[in-house]
Amino acid sequence: MLETVIECGLGMALVLGVYQREVAWASAALLTSFAITMSVALGVLAPLSYSVFTAAGAALLLGVVSTGYSGSTRSGAPQSALR
Repeated sequence: MLETVIECGLGMALVLGVYQREVAWASAALLTSFAITMSVALGVLAPLSYSVFTAAGAALLLGVVSTGYSGSTRSGAPQSALR
């Protein structure tokens, strides 16, 4: 039950863009733990069928490439260029 609440909270935070990099890393850690647990309990085919490894990889990618909005505007232009 606790994992479900955490997963829903992380999902909502990702959609809202709150602490995007930190939430992405936390989501990747949670999804990786799900994938490992499913692999041990049900075999490797189960997490592959539910694309858990793919979702964990996507969360890792978002955590790596996410820069947030500090130092730039939403359009990507540096704030100094707008002055």
